[in-house]
Amino acid sequence: MKNISEYEKLRKPIEDIINFTNTIEEAYREKCFEILFTEYLSNHHETNSQPVLENKSTPQLREYPPELKAFIQQRGITEDTINKLFLRESGEIHPIYKITEKKRATAQIQVALLTAFENALATSNGAFEFSMKNARERCVDYNVYDGNDFIFNFKKCAGLFTNVDAEVVKLTPVGKDELANLIATVSKQ
Repeated sequence: MKNISEYEKLRKPIEDIINFTNTIEEAYREKCFEILFTEYLSNHHETNSQPVLENKSTPQLREYPPELKAFIQQRGITEDTINKLFLRESGEIHPIYKITEKKRATAQIQVALLTAFENALATSNGAFEFSMKNARERCVDYNVYDGNDFIFNFKKCAGLFTNVDAEVVKLTPVGKDELANLIATVSKQ
């Protein structure tokens, strides 16, 4: 058990994080605090001598960028789960998941969400984003492309994405929640 002085060392960083999170919209404060505090603990080994996650089936989160690391940890996504979706070898990432959704509109959104996750795994900043061109190509590859309604399907799900008319589309917090649910579903297929 840690003694009081070790916890006292955390007081100032926690207060700083709380003060910062109080400056943003209330809806995002709790999540922001979790992310910032997790990041602080992972970067300050003297106050956190145990790894952030001790379960052997979970990834070593220090190898991921902060945004991705927080997503994986908060959603309880394991390394095994990621390996069911993507083959990662020699610095390259290749999707190996199957899209079984029969409704093309839904399948296109699923492909886009998983492409955003793949990009987060592949890039140094861990951003959950994709280009519409890449999403379109992936949908063609998975035989779920609907040329007439492709953009319309994304606009119907606008809450999951930032501006779908932009070249690069990012996931919103709601989009990340939907991605986490999708990862759980697809990894069990």
